[in-house]
Amino acid sequence: MKLRTKIALGAVTAVVAVATPLMAIAGWYPDRELKAWNGPNTPGFDHVTFNSFTNVPEGNEQQFFDGKQWNTTPGGFQDPIQVHVGEEIKLRTYVHNNADASLNDAAHNYAGIARNTKVKITLPNGVGTQMNAVSKISADNATPGSVYDTTNFVSADGTPYQLSYVAGSAYADTHARTAMPLSDSIVTTGALIGENAPDGNVPGCFENDMYVIVKVKVEAAPLSIEKTVAHPGQNFVEKVDSKPGERLYFKLSFKNNGATQQDNVALTDKLPEQLQLVPGSVKLYNSNNPSGLQLSDSGLFTAGGQSVGDYASNINGYVLYQVVVKDSANGVLTNTGCVRSNEVPYPTCNTAQVVTPQKPVTPVTPVTPVSPVNPLPQTGVESGLAGVLGMTGLSASIYAYRRSKKAMAEAISHKK
Repeated sequence: MKLRTKIALGAVTAVVAVATPLMAIAGWYPDRELKAWNGPNTPGFDHVTFNSFTNVPEGNEQQFFDGKQWNTTPGGFQDPIQVHVGEEIKLRTYVHNNADASLNDAAHNYAGIARNTKVKITLPNGVGTQMNAVSKISADNATPGSVYDTTNFVSADGTPYQLSYVAGSAYADTHARTAMPLSDSIVTTGALIGENAPDGNVPGCFENDMYVIVKVKVEAAPLSIEKTVAHPGQNFVEKVDSKPGERLYFKLSFKNNGATQQDNVALTDKLPEQLQLVPGSVKLYNSNNPSGLQLSDSGLFTAGGQSVGDYASNINGYVLYQVVVKDSANGVLTNTGCVRSNEVPYPTCNTAQVVTPQKPVTPVTPVTPVSPVNPLPQTGVESGLAGVLGMTGLSASIYAYRRSKKAMAEAISHKK
């Protein structure tokens, strides 16, 4: 049994699917009979089964689906995959029929050859920041009939995204052929694969394993939003300088860039507390309301947001409102606006900034702590001096007492 050198398949991490594919699973599935690979002489299974060896070099076969950025250096496949909007991703499915090679011949009625073998890739059909795709390997005579594994996509910067298959990108790398083209049905009903041709016939053993590759594109969410600000009569920009007491306009421009309608489009706005909304100034402008539709003062600024209707492909609109800069404004004030819909539940956001004068901070003069005066330690000399001083004081007292007694005696004698 010749083992094909494989790049590390990597551990599958169970990431919560935001837009759930057809199978709500994370990791490999289903539980099935497994066999440890102990070297080239390890016998295969006595029936057709896929990706059921453990202990193979650099990974277990149940973890057979992973990916990386397209057109990068060899290796580096992983799961989960960190993605950015605009990138193209190479998804890789490892396929190994674990039937023993001895079952592939006529004497065994070709029982080791998998028939009508297909690979199907199910991409998430929604928008999110964490989603997974599912790879399915199946054959008519396999036990179990199908095996699954997931790979997970995590937005590297938190931006919502969607995934789309790049038509014509599917191919298989086998021992017999390199980059054998496969049908685009790989992302719908599944595409036939094979060792020599995409005919569904995959013999057992490592000599006939293969990789199936597809390319997907990471695209921005179909809903976009632009947040801008302006002084009255001036152009809208991303940042303005302003002073307390001045009036400003904020604009939330949104658009459905997708091919299908977006229902119940909703806007939310996070207004800094140093900006005061001008009552009655919130208005919606679109093709149905060219002169502006009055909206409530509160809806836009609640967690649920303000519904602005349904929007067909390439249709846009905007919401306009006014604020007054409060006296408490200090420094840069960032205002964030977001948009979402039933089809795009994860909000796409954008910001605008108001730069107000930085108020001076009165410096606080630090108080220098006063160190307590510690008594000097007494030494032997100091103790001796204290003794001398003590004795001297006592002697002087006795002397003064004696003198006063003598003076009193003399005074008495004079009176006599």
